[in-house]
Amino acid sequence: MYHAKLDYPCTPKSWNISDDLGQIEYIFSDKTGTLTQNVMEFKKATINGVPYGEAYTEAQAGMQKRQGIDVEVEGARARKQIAEDRIRMLKNIRKIHPNPYLRDEDLTFVAPDFISDLAGEAGKEQKFANEQFMLALALCHTVITERTPGDPPKIEFKAQSPDEAALVATARDCGFTVLGRTNDGIIVNVMGEEREYTVLNTLEFNSSRKRM
Repeated sequence: MYHAKLDYPCTPKSWNISDDLGQIEYIFSDKTGTLTQNVMEFKKATINGVPYGEAYTEAQAGMQKRQGIDVEVEGARARKQIAEDRIRMLKNIRKIHPNPYLRDEDLTFVAPDFISDLAGEAGKEQKFANEQFMLALALCHTVITERTPGDPPKIEFKAQSPDEAALVATARDCGFTVLGRTNDGIIVNVMGEEREYTVLNTLEFNSSRKRM
């Protein structure tokens, strides 16, 4: 290996690399993420048996196309409805709590009925279930927060996988914002109230469990 422009050969920094390379016989590659975009967005959830979230997916469009439905017309109608419900949801979120970390353009979980139930319109049981669901998203992860200066500061999440970042971002949009970590805990802003939780254990992702 040689770089002609710099007149510089390959320089190994670790002596065991050559041993490892010598054991490689085949390389398989599917180019995942090279020609496609790996973006995870939280769209739907079922909490305490109640489904929430609106989205017009490619799978749904494909099913309707096989049924003879005009997907262009249906898609336009669905996207219009989602846009209207998105505006309604953002308005209702700010009625419950003026979330300073919510950015309208970042919202992916469009579910105005979730916000209504979070406010208690469906009763205390569903309100509690929705709160616990969002609290679990805000606590059960290994995400690191990164603040961009501002008033209020913009909070972004650095995660090992896009799945974790999508879950924590949805919790933030609904008023359960991860602010940062301490030596043995995590700080969360819950609907305007700052709380600190102690992390008892972290179950890392592994190939046998295939989950966080």
